Amino acid sequence: MAHGASGEFNASRRSIAPHGLLIDVPPEPPSTRRPSRPFGYGLFNDSEETISWRDSEVVRLQALLTDRPARVDHGTAQADVDPMFPLIEQLESGEIGKDAARRIIAAVAGNRNLAEAVVGLESVGELSSLVERWHQRKGLERLRAAVNDPDSSTEQFRRVIQDESWIFGGRYAQPYIRERIPVLDRLGVPLIRSDGAIHAVEVERANLPELVIRDGDDFFVGPELQAAVGRAINQLRLLDAHEGEIRRELVVECRRASATVVAGHPTYLADPAMANDERVMEAIRIYNSHLSGIEVVTYQELVEGAERALLVSVQVTDSADRDLESDFI
Repeated sequence: MAHGASGEFNASRRSIAPHGLLIDVPPEPPSTRRPSRPFGYGLFNDSEETISWRDSEVVRLQALLTDRPARVDHGTAQADVDPMFPLIEQLESGEIGKDAARRIIAAVAGNRNLAEAVVGLESVGELSSLVERWHQRKGLERLRAAVNDPDSSTEQFRRVIQDESWIFGGRYAQPYIRERIPVLDRLGVPLIRSDGAIHAVEVERANLPELVIRDGDDFFVGPELQAAVGRAINQLRLLDAHEGEIRRELVVECRRASATVVAGHPTYLADPAMANDERVMEAIRIYNSHLSGIEVVTYQELVEGAERALLVSVQVTDSADRDLESDFI
């Protein structure tokens, strides 16, 4: 651009044509000139308070850079934009309620091809773990509530333990055809060990004032606990007598059957001073050492063990998630 004779700038511009010639380009009329704007101003629609984008991925970036609500220009959006994007956004933002989520899952489960495709996704494992931990937390809450209620009956504890067999650390599973073997109904809670042998759980109440009794400086297990162990011994004898029938129906081992007696809690001891006395648990440990194939567990130990099992499962999942994230960093 060159100065004119009057000292003003010559408004004409020069450009180089394809053959190297200099061509004077007339200036734009003043009415057509647009005032200079900051960089990026053209992204905003002057007549609206929203931002118009042409790609759904850019929408995500825009949401991080501005607090204005963003919308996709569906008239000019690319053809490959996923039509499920609005639903995904609602799921991520928590706008989907329980009923809608239930219908979505039911629809996926009812579509065989879609269900098979979903099962093959790596993220399904995370969802499955989340659901399992949720059910375990609810089960642990049920167990705590029963333990904290001094009036909870043996039948209440039996139902909780039968529904939440994971509280034993995942070592046992429920017999899958229990109704076809009547003898199993005579057990407290029949389970199957991971090595294929049957396991009986004899359930007593948590409120056993004489779980452990004291005689001077000596501590002994009380008569109610001894009676529960006696019932567990009878259950093992019963399993041995029906070994052939159980083996045919369940294909499990009864000769190596074992049992757990769940009974009592130190909080309910008749002498409140004994609740935190280490000699109470020591007396039970010594008693266990003289038993063969039977273990006595208090509800205090059962709840603490379930809490540890649940905590470990959460830590393992979180560690796997961090490892997965590191693969993409």
